Amino acid sequence: MSLTIRLMQPDDIPLGMYLKEQAGWNQTPRDWQRFLTLEPTGCLVAEYSGHAVGTTVALCFGDTAWLAMVLVEQSYRRRGIGRALVEHALKYLASRKVRTIRLDATDLGRPLYEQFGFSTEYTITRFAGTPKLLETPYELSVRQAVFSDYTAVSALDALVTRTDRSRLIAEWWRDDQIAKYVATQNNQIAAYAFLRPGAKAYQLGPVIGVADLGLMFLAQVMGLAAGKPIYIDIPDYQIAARDMAQNLGCRAERSFHRMWLGQAPQEMRSLLWASSGPECG
Repeated sequence: MSLTIRLMQPDDIPLGMYLKEQAGWNQTPRDWQRFLTLEPTGCLVAEYSGHAVGTTVALCFGDTAWLAMVLVEQSYRRRGIGRALVEHALKYLASRKVRTIRLDATDLGRPLYEQFGFSTEYTITRFAGTPKLLETPYELSVRQAVFSDYTAVSALDALVTRTDRSRLIAEWWRDDQIAKYVATQNNQIAAYAFLRPGAKAYQLGPVIGVADLGLMFLAQVMGLAAGKPIYIDIPDYQIAARDMAQNLGCRAERSFHRMWLGQAPQEMRSLLWASSGPECG
């Protein structure tokens, strides 16, 4: 039996969809195409005796990378395929000279990443449900973003995450299926959120906002998603946000371990109210 790792091609998107459906994940074909657009040499497929049976994606955002979509066909697990995919992805990221590699691990995947030296930074809880409208809306003006907001949103994201995700945000910005929301303070954008369609539910995230209005903004945006099935991945240290998600009708569904390797992340955690999701942080 032979194991080879090769670059993913657009024709492999059905493979990615099949594997993520086995795992019960939420990505769409558009998400897989975005991975290929953003990082064509960082998207990998594992072949075992000629059969395509695994994937992973390594996305570079400046000097920070995101490792995701490590998936192996169920009948081929426990043969070292996942480990080989991670090894190849880490070699690729070493060639890109990134300083920090991050990922969101499931409980199942966490031991594997620890063997590569990854450490847990904090935990995240996914809340799922159909949010209800706020009974008493906060006095905060939230609006749909317009094209000219892109630069300010990208700058706010970089300030908070300490990561240049401008290419990713540009891809989301161009997608007319993704809703974009902003709020302003002193005539400047102080909060933003994306509501992205998924295979099982909308993903609400990232949600980023300055401390004095971030929680209000999150509540308003959840209200705007009322009636839609959503996932929202909230860091466990954001206790007020977790309580709000539950009060608005969402339930805790699963946990992720946000892990890192290399230089410790320097993001402004208190301003991150919801993650983008495990595929891009």
